[in-house]
Parts: sequence; structure tokens; C-alpha cells
Amino acid sequence: PAAYTNGAPLLHAQERLWFVEQLQAARTGANVPLALRLRGALDVAALQSALRALVAAHDALRSVYHMQDGAPVQTLHAHEVRLEGLSLATLDSTAAARALGAALERHAGAPLDVATGPLWRFALIELSRAEHVLALTFHHLVCDGWSVGLMLRDLALAYGAAAGGEPGAGLLPPRPSLHGIAALERS
Repeated sequence: PAAYTNGAPLLHAQERLWFVEQLQAARTGANVPLALRLRGALDVAALQSALRALVAAHDALRSVYHMQDGAPVQTLHAHEVRLEGLSLATLDSTAAARALGAALERHAGAPLDVATGPLWRFALIELSRAEHVLALTFHHLVCDGWSVGLMLRDLALAYGAAAGGEPGAGLLPPRPSLHGIAALERS
């Protein structure tokens, strides 16, 4: 909706998180890191397409947060969806395990700027040709315990569609905007 593009009020829980974020700028306590071990053949192009579809379907993943007319608001902002890559396939198992732990810690530990976004980060770590770790880090403003399950389900659906050759534009239906949820919460 146009109102969301121009700035929508935050949900009460988002207001609290946004306020804490302002007090603790550049901290990573609000990061929600996930690491998924993927076994078997992986179509990296399909995974990239699925991540783009995930971000396109969820308004929250395209949101940034800032002050407008004296109040915090959320607006939609387009972000390039990048999948960072790292290969540990040439390392022995001990060195690979250490390097994986360090890479996941760096990935999860870097701050996400709520004013400029994106409020997520994606990386694919290759352990071997048939084993990868997909690292996903979200800011808590755009991801919580309930939405993690929905986003992972949508990512799996979009990956299956992309790997099956379906065009990227229609991989996932749009999800309800936070603006609509905020309006319901406040009524």
C-alpha cells in the first residue's frame, strides 16, 4: 500500500525494539542468526533466485526504520539480494570446522543498520561439493520465532520452484504487509 511506502507506524513490539536499537547502535543483540546444513547437490542459481523471491514476498524484509514527523516509521526500500560465498572445501576437517565457526560468528555478529538496511544477510559456505551451510542473519525487527518458520518454508518452496525451472517472478505469493497488521493491532 502507498501508506506503507510513505511510512507506516510500527507495531508496539517493533517500537520497543527500535527504541532499544537507538540506544545500542551498532550492537548485534537484535540479530537472529540461522545456519542450515544442506546436504546433496545444490543449485546455487536456484538458491539465489529463491532468496530474491523470499525478499520480494515479505514486505518486512524490504523494510527500513526511521523517524518521520517525530515518530518511528517503517518504509519499503529495495535492496539488492546478494548471497556471499565462501569455500572451505580444500581445508582438512579440523581446519574447516574452525573456519566454519569463525565465519558463522562473523556473519551473525556484524550489525545490521535499521535506517539503511537491508535487515538481513545471506551467505553460502561450501564444505564440499555435496555439503554446504547456508547462513541467514535477520534483524529481530523483521524476524521472530513465528516468522522464521514461515520464511524457511517459503525459501524451500521458492528453491524447489526455481530448481524445477519455474520463472522467478511468481515463485511466492506476496505476504501481508506489516502496515495492514499494524492497522489491525491499533484498532
